[in-house]
Amino acid sequence: MKRMVLVYLFAACIPLLLMFDVYQSKRFTLLERDVRDIENRQVELVESNKKLLSGISVLSNPDRIEKIALESLHMRRALPSEILRIEIKERGNGG
Repeated sequence: MKRMVLVYLFAACIPLLLMFDVYQSKRFTLLERDVRDIENRQVELVESNKKLLSGISVLSNPDRIEKIALESLHMRRALPSEILRIEIKERGNGG
């Protein structure tokens, strides 16, 4: 009698295990898709970052900045006599 109960119990577990396997497969597929989407987004962000860094290097070029200052903003280089240097001496803790 006990043996028959174990056989029926085992037989009842088979569909449960199959349903669990289907659930795990579906979950794995969804997670795999999420990982692929995140990897694609990462590639897009890296490419965008490369473009931005390239733009920064072009825009921060000293020759370009000087040209804008001279031509557009009508600035000029300061003469040595116009430069005032200030030195700040720090006090010690003794006062």
